[in-house]
Amino acid sequence: MKRVSGNSMGWLLICSVFLPVMQCHLSRMGAENTLIALYAGRGADEDCVTATERMFQWMGYAVTRVDADYINSRGLEGFRVLCMPGGDMYQYEQDLASDGTEEIRQFIRNGGARNPSSHDLPGVILRKCRRPY
Repeated sequence: MKRVSGNSMGWLLICSVFLPVMQCHLSRMGAENTLIALYAGRGADEDCVTATERMFQWMGYAVTRVDADYINSRGLEGFRVLCMPGGDMYQYEQDLASDGTEEIRQFIRNGGARNPSSHDLPGVILRKCRRPY
């Protein structure tokens, strides 16, 4: 039997807590109409991105990996959920220009969902917005 490392156990714990919360939140949206933007830019923890992507795919949702360049230039139109996994919040702030921050704010104002957890969006991004919602 393969031994699970401490780091893997941490991700397993995070996913076991995160999964029921997301399932409850997304159950109101049909999987066929839900396109999820998963932030996978510089600073995003690759293990967290991969685990989150697999979880959403297992739940039947379409996932598109986006980075700061994508958000800054193309916005979030067409997505229903923005998921920003753990990582280097300072790097997120550095990479998301004011245009990207405004895109996130408009996305939320227009009804887009965000991570329904205590770490919805990195605080450094929200601080850039006078009124994030």
